[in-house]
Amino acid sequence: MLFRSLRKIKRVVLFITADERGLFRADKLKHSNIFTWIQSPYPGRHDNFFKMPIGLPSHLKDNLPEYTSKKNDVFFSGQITHDRRKQLAEIMPSIPNALFNPTPGFTQGYEPKEYYRHILESKITPCPAGTSTIDSFRFYEALELLSLPVADIRNSSNEKQDFWNFCFEQNVPVSKTANWYTLPEIVLQDLNDYPANMHRAVSWWIKYKRDFAYKIMEQLNG
Repeated sequence: MLFRSLRKIKRVVLFITADERGLFRADKLKHSNIFTWIQSPYPGRHDNFFKMPIGLPSHLKDNLPEYTSKKNDVFFSGQITHDRRKQLAEIMPSIPNALFNPTPGFTQGYEPKEYYRHILESKITPCPAGTSTIDSFRFYEALELLSLPVADIRNSSNEKQDFWNFCFEQNVPVSKTANWYTLPEIVLQDLNDYPANMHRAVSWWIKYKRDFAYKIMEQLNG
């Protein structure tokens, strides 16, 4: 049905979203003038498509907290569902001035506005892999709320992946880790360069969003 509908359109800009397991066969799409974007792409599976991250949840704009000050060095609140997060859960209590809130499931922790206030009040936000892909809302929530993310480079199955360079096709200026037990050392390094490193990361994110919008308009307008 989708394939037949696309043939009726002369110029197509198509977004494949909410496919965290990468099961949709975008390679089967046939059209003479199509630009296909894959959200949270998989290396080796989506190499020949335009790539975009999962980005921000829609409710962030309705739950923005008032800015106060950076009270915590590190903050993490989330479900502990796989080995990457289990590593993080074991090491977080050893980090000084860190707020750690393990939860039983998705959205079962703080209310959104309180959760976002804790990110805003924290200098660093660890971002372990999501359930299916390395990508997660948390990475972009941190950038929007002026907190420096620490990115994962292993997925929930502990397989090493170069997701960040693959998705953005450029250097993403944040610390990355294949071993969450090294987080205390990463925190010390990031705090030594804070807030300059946070400003670089946030500036990169602002530029990426601008360039992303320009690219979409270019594809739509020809």
